[in-house]
Amino acid sequence: MALNTQLGYDVMTNIKLQDELTYKEFEVPSIAEAVSKALENRNEIKAAEFNYQVAQINMDIIAKQYPEITYMYREQKVELEKAEKDLQTARKNIEMEVRSNYLDVLEKQEEIEAGKKSVELAKEALRLNQLSYDVGMAVLTDVQKAQTTLKQAQLGLSKAILDYNLAVLKFEDSIGVGITGKLLIRRNKRTV
Repeated sequence: MALNTQLGYDVMTNIKLQDELTYKEFEVPSIAEAVSKALENRNEIKAAEFNYQVAQINMDIIAKQYPEITYMYREQKVELEKAEKDLQTARKNIEMEVRSNYLDVLEKQEEIEAGKKSVELAKEALRLNQLSYDVGMAVLTDVQKAQTTLKQAQLGLSKAILDYNLAVLKFEDSIGVGITGKLLIRRNKRTV
């Protein structure tokens, strides 16, 4: 009902989903390549490099106007050192972000495999409970519990796939600037 309200439909409108959540294995580039791309493409690096270049130019101007013992010279020298440190920090932060997102993608892949195993085990448990019920060795509630367990395992697998897909998008976003053309094409194929 809340979804219907959010979409602007009548409260009791039946909604039928037409898409299916699928797992498509992502070809993870090497971590060195990913970090290199991120350092090349990210706006934070470009801004830090620009600030460093401006500080260098200002330092050159101040150095020609004032001797090393003056306040103006020393202040600009501190600004240059700060800009250099900010550039190094930006590079390290982006590398940490890319590496963290990379590990997150790998972790989510493992969660999908675990989810698949859980679904398989739940299906087998349901099959065994159904057979036991059919021959009179189990009660209906045992079958219902097995069905509930299977549905929970399937929901867990769906959540793992969704988390994986989101982790892949986050990883790709951390490598480049915004959404690349490749991602737009892939997303458009999903909506068709």
